[in-house]
Amino acid sequence: MRYFFLLMIVVLFGCHQPEKRTVAKKLLSRADSLSKKRAETERQFRKEHLTDSLKQDSALAKILRYAYNHLHSSYSDVDLKIWDDTTLFTTLTFGNIFSKDKKHLIVQNRVNKYEFNENVYLLDNSKFISVIKEVIPDLTFVVDSVADVNGDGHKDFLLNWYPESGCCARNVYGVYLYTAASGMFSKKYEFINPDFFPKEKVIRGVDYGHPGEVPLYKYKWNGLNVDTVEYIYPTDATRKKFYIVHHYGDEYDPKKRKVISAVPKEYRKIGGYEWFMLD
Repeated sequence: MRYFFLLMIVVLFGCHQPEKRTVAKKLLSRADSLSKKRAETERQFRKEHLTDSLKQDSALAKILRYAYNHLHSSYSDVDLKIWDDTTLFTTLTFGNIFSKDKKHLIVQNRVNKYEFNENVYLLDNSKFISVIKEVIPDLTFVVDSVADVNGDGHKDFLLNWYPESGCCARNVYGVYLYTAASGMFSKKYEFINPDFFPKEKVIRGVDYGHPGEVPLYKYKWNGLNVDTVEYIYPTDATRKKFYIVHHYGDEYDPKKRKVISAVPKEYRKIGGYEWFMLD
């Protein structure tokens, strides 16, 4: 009887070992295959990135050659033909764009369907110096503009784009403040759904998020810096009362929040107000 039970154990457990080994081999083979595919994808990505980088370097060389040949002219939105591919483009603007005593070159171009390039150069002693360089993933739209946003009397550089993905209102502005003495720019400041009020040196807008959760915001320029003035949150879904706070998270602290019965009038005409009040 003892030998019978031993035989049954061997039959029940021993006979499944080859199957387990086969499954293990298949899993290892699959993992190895996925690893190879991942490595190949990474190699392909690096190759394409290098190709595009070289293509962009070549394009900028041609662009600057054109700019050097037209130093004594001013021009706006010139379409420079570099490639036969109609999905790729280059647009140039040159002259006293930001100030009367310095000249800048703005370059918009695309070398592939995935990215948008924006470059700004300062003309200094007959040489073009790169002062802004942006590579933006392909988005719904990209628009550059020049305007005084901080109220110091100097025109600043703005990049406006709207991402293709996301749950909520997300009109993005990248802002570079112009420094007249050097012809250079500040670091980039990024705002979501902003309205600029240069006379007040203020930015008002609505943050990124779902209505009922996301706050209105107010920032104030302080030279080349930005200070937070306040955030305004609805206390509940009825939007009959609101919290004013100074920092994110303070809306949960009764000691740090102030309750008001209506949104201040200064916010009611900004572009994001309807989103903030949306049910």
